[in-house]
Amino acid sequence: MLHIEKVNAGRKEVLKNLMTLFLHDLSEFNEKLDLNTENGLFEFEVFEWFFEKEGLTPFFINLDGKSIGFILLQSGPYSNQEYADYVLNSFFILKKYRRKGIGKLACRVF
Repeated sequence: MLHIEKVNAGRKEVLKNLMTLFLHDLSEFNEKLDLNTENGLFEFEVFEWFFEKEGLTPFFINLDGKSIGFILLQSGPYSNQEYADYVLNSFFILKKYRRKGIGKLACRVF
């Protein structure tokens, strides 16, 4: 069963780990993305903002109780209110679960 869940501060490490995989995937298309040489991980520089700033909201995409991806949503001052109330910052599903219709379903559920 698919479920969309707002990420709470207690589970932000899970999101951070998924974010590393997302950034790894994106690095194929963006030369500026690279590993942090100290810890060997891809890191999202403004990750903490999604837990500190109003208008930035992270959600897990859960399938059968497992977090298999995430949605980062922007609103308020982080979107152009003249054109849209919300902006999709990022949408990610683990490779193992791609091309199975899960992304489309997540969009409908969300």
